[in-house]
Amino acid sequence: MSSCPFFQVFMEAQLRRLEAAIAENKWYLSERAGFDVGYEAAEEDFRRHHLARFAREFRVRYCLGTCPGRNYCEMAARFARTPAPFAGPPSGMAAWA
Repeated sequence: MSSCPFFQVFMEAQLRRLEAAIAENKWYLSERAGFDVGYEAAEEDFRRHHLARFAREFRVRYCLGTCPGRNYCEMAARFARTPAPFAGPPSGMAAWA
């Protein structure tokens, strides 16, 4: 992935989505607990339970649908040929922009 000419753009987009996903996780955890669990607890929970899937989903969805180089990128072509390792809506994210 680091050989991609859009790698920096990818990383910036992933960071924005990750921060939003952690904030969403904080909201869910706080609702369940009945009090504000705090950002650090939500971040730790997200890393432990959701990060691996989040990273896979983001990479595939970004490379196939958002990346400006998706029509000529070797990575996007590989993802398009491979069945997605997930089904349903994105994990830990309310929406994709």
